[in-house]
Amino acid sequence: MTINPIATWLTESPHSSFTDLNTLVILENASPSDDVKSHLSQQLVEHRIPLQVVEDMTNVLGWKRVKSRLTPNLLQIRNGDFGEMLACQALEVFGALEIPVKKIRFQINPNQTQPGADIVGLEFQDERIVALHFVEAKFRTTGDTAAGNLAHTQLESWHRDEFDQIIMFIASRLFESRSDLYAKFIDYLTSESSRADEFHIVLIWENEEWTDTVLLNIPGSSDDIDPLTVRTILIKDLAELTSETYLRVEEFNR
Repeated sequence: MTINPIATWLTESPHSSFTDLNTLVILENASPSDDVKSHLSQQLVEHRIPLQVVEDMTNVLGWKRVKSRLTPNLLQIRNGDFGEMLACQALEVFGALEIPVKKIRFQINPNQTQPGADIVGLEFQDERIVALHFVEAKFRTTGDTAAGNLAHTQLESWHRDEFDQIIMFIASRLFESRSDLYAKFIDYLTSESSRADEFHIVLIWENEEWTDTVLLNIPGSSDDIDPLTVRTILIKDLAELTSETYLRVEEFNR
């Protein structure tokens, strides 16, 4: 069985300082190796466009045009997409979730943002979906003690006002591409008595800029988003790692 390089680079543990929130912290075991960096660049590509499509479209359109779709030029979008990709990796490795629909693939242009929850993960037990996990991710390289609270507000707001839309979006994508999962998805949604939706905030943060005040400013679970888990991923030189990953993406097909 192949081990995801993320599992060797990062380790997750409870954030013991906080009892009101269910908080987990993910720390580096060491600086990211070349294998980890290669994995991150591949995942950043795959997060936006399937690798086979990249190869085929490069043959059709040329690498320059394909590369422009993979590398947004707005810093906020680049950082957000990297953070969302890393959050997906962490949830798959440490949360044992499957994330079959990457919302970012449905952008019309590379600098577009998508509404609703950033990530929807599926939790399985005995090949049945037993929980849907809705995730809001925030990426920060400088201090921003209000970011966690903002994520909480957005997660609460979209779940209250846009839940139907995101569920129909996921269902449509599964119907188109994963008929096996579509049936299980519908079975879960129609089993009201056994539904167990869960909610997550994932904070991807420059290690040197982190302060626990970010967590103190998060209200905690509410009736709309309960239970709530907060994961903090602390990375040294996060801005540099993000930039290097995009540089590797630009060289991906050479």
